[in-house]
Amino acid sequence: MRRFRPILAALAALALPPTAFAQSGWTPPPAKDGFAYPDCYCTNRGERVEMGGRACIRIGSVEYTAVCGMSLNNPAWRKVEDGCAPQPGASLLERLEQAEPG
Repeated sequence: MRRFRPILAALAALALPPTAFAQSGWTPPPAKDGFAYPDCYCTNRGERVEMGGRACIRIGSVEYTAVCGMSLNNPAWRKVEDGCAPQPGASLLERLEQAEPG
């Protein structure tokens, strides 16, 4: 049974939603002297989004809210929900343009 514990722990970690680690407040340990962690971030339409940040991703006529995270040591977008919330600073015209018809 003891040899299966690491496997069970890995499976339990995979079952967590992708944002569980970002919401847990986990931070990496400090880098060793003389070294630094790479500056990882995602981009959306030319804008930089930090790890754990959310953005509205639009691909063709499909749009969804995604969170920036790491996947296999690469920054990647993970879908959180369908659709996008209106931006707080958006004008009424911009909100109407983003709204679905009908």
